[in-house]
Amino acid sequence: MLVLQQLFNLSDEELEFQVNDRRSFEKFLDLGIMNTIPDATTIRLFREKLRQAGIIEELFETFEQHLKSQGLEAKGGQIIDATIVPIRKQ
Repeated sequence: MLVLQQLFNLSDEELEFQVNDRRSFEKFLDLGIMNTIPDATTIRLFREKLRQAGIIEELFETFEQHLKSQGLEAKGGQIIDATIVPIRKQ
């Protein structure tokens, strides 16, 4: 979840919402409808424990190296709320 949070620049609350809302996030995390999604407080506490242990940077670096070994590159994204607006047919 922290990878998604970093890539999409999401707050803890927004991350919780997006994982519950987006099937693509669920698939990335290998979660299904029957899984419990961690709430914002759990996400924050987990991230802080990783920071206190001094391993969060190492974990992200390891993830980045794994992607590179697969010929992939992680780039940040942006979630856009698409609103459908009716228009007059021409």
